[in-house]
Amino acid sequence: MRRFRDCFLLLTVLCPLWLTTSALADCSSPANTIVAENCLPGTPQTTWDVSGAGDSTIQGFTTDISMNQGDTVAFKINTNATNYKLDIYRLGYYGGAGARLVTTITPSAHLPQTQPACITDSATALMDCGNWAVSATWTVPANATSGIYFADVIRSDTGGDSHIPFIVRNDSSTSAILFKASDTTWQAYNDYGGANLYTGGPGPQNGAYKVSYNRPYHTRVYEFYSWIFNAEYPMVRFLEANGFDVTYFSSLDADRFGSLILQHKALLSVGHDEYWDIRQFRSAERMRDAEYRREIVEGRLNSDRHPETLILNYFQQVGTLLVEGVVDAALLVPVHSGIAPMMWRHLLPVIALRRATFPLYMIGFEALVILCNTYDPAGYLKRYRALTGRGREAAWKASQRDIERAYDESALTTDPELQS
Repeated sequence: MRRFRDCFLLLTVLCPLWLTTSALADCSSPANTIVAENCLPGTPQTTWDVSGAGDSTIQGFTTDISMNQGDTVAFKINTNATNYKLDIYRLGYYGGAGARLVTTITPSAHLPQTQPACITDSATALMDCGNWAVSATWTVPANATSGIYFADVIRSDTGGDSHIPFIVRNDSSTSAILFKASDTTWQAYNDYGGANLYTGGPGPQNGAYKVSYNRPYHTRVYEFYSWIFNAEYPMVRFLEANGFDVTYFSSLDADRFGSLILQHKALLSVGHDEYWDIRQFRSAERMRDAEYRREIVEGRLNSDRHPETLILNYFQQVGTLLVEGVVDAALLVPVHSGIAPMMWRHLLPVIALRRATFPLYMIGFEALVILCNTYDPAGYLKRYRALTGRGREAAWKASQRDIERAYDESALTTDPELQS
């Protein structure tokens, strides 16, 4: 969030999960499904990426943000095109390509397909396009690798295209890591139709009181730092380049399938992850109480309640937080009192240096500022500090490739426990 809000949990540094130096295992004997998946050939980003929200004449969404292996994903697409295709990709590392073409499907609807105007509610500024008809479907293979997927929907006449993201789960997985995407935040900042929680409505910050999952995405244009390619994509690259045993989950899944979190050793909350309802929070608490590991990566948590396809935003500001938007700071880890070897295990060889500096962009978007004062809470330990003098505005100059590079370059060592 760009303004001060009530916040009950925050950790915006990357908590490492590695122990010993390791690269991807031999593809002839992959250590886990992620290693095997990334042995498959990728597709260059120049082929699959789009500029901003893509072509405005072909836009769509899925009827659910996630689906389990074997389920069917339904696409609702609004376009006047008489012919188009959907290239289905999975995000990963794939030797640096960043995504793999899984399959190509064609629409099941008669083309051109005319979609009705989206349902709107002026009292809340809600726009919901759930009344659109289904345009295409894809049955997820039963053996599909869990991950963040997207359909690149491409017109045959002009080549114009756009992205429709979704997540493939593996509900039977007991992988070491569960990666939770920030899809509630993707929607909170999605101003498709003119309104999101920050603009275009009657709410406390001139935003909507309600936003719907049933809309195409315009988030990448409105605020890139709240979109997949800011934090989730680089973290996917990092985890999969290093062969971590990981399964993927949506924020909505943490609400409706929260018990599945306990099947894993660590929960990663990745991205500008500020919209949680109480059921998501309780699910994370149960993992904490079971003494599992929780890692909040580039995220902050904010309590808001949403049902299946709506995010409701009726909070009030309580108190003041000092939020700094720096994302381009390096991270300095001092070696003292055994803290650095405990939290950053790969620093053991450099203890003699007394400190280690990580690459730029390792500090999360919107970190809380710790003021220099004479009082700290009992038991409080200053484990890290950011090295930056460029201030808030410099944060907005970070490019996607800069952030990717920070994650790629941080792949120093890995923890075998989280690869098995």
